[in-house]
Amino acid sequence: VGIVRKRSDDADAQSALFRACLAIPDLACARAAADAVVALDPKRQTGLLYQGLLAEAENRLGAAAAAFE
Repeated sequence: VGIVRKRSDDADAQSALFRACLAIPDLACARAAADAVVALDPKRQTGLLYQGLLAEAENRLGAAAAAFE
């Protein structure tokens, strides 16, 4: 996790961090990583998918559905 955080400007590293954090689950870490992916590459749909998966994990189903649209 520390190595990935040092590479906070790398969308691929943040994607890996998101997947790891969601699996633990460390939802605060996953949110930060998902938001970083969106901020680093807004055209990359992966960040929106991550935000939807996170919302689903938090049982915010309306937000999850909106993210998946």
